[in-house]
Amino acid sequence: MATYSMRGLFDFILFILDQEQDDTLWELWLAKDVKDDFKTFKKKRMKAIRKKKVKSLSVEQEKVINNANSRFIKPREGGENE
Repeated sequence: MATYSMRGLFDFILFILDQEQDDTLWELWLAKDVKDDFKTFKKKRMKAIRKKKVKSLSVEQEKVINNANSRFIKPREGGENE
């Protein structure tokens, strides 16, 4: 792992997670009495997973989060063009 760049490590982790998700779907497909082939079953399940709605934050919630996180951000002297 020490030889990976940050991007390479991130890609590797995503690959592992995708493989784990495929394995889980495969086991689910085998265990259930499904008329669809695995490819169709996987496509339907992935579509359902991606459809989950993300709740929007209110302006007040955004301000609270920004204020809480601003203590970790230290602006650089002189702005961005340094």
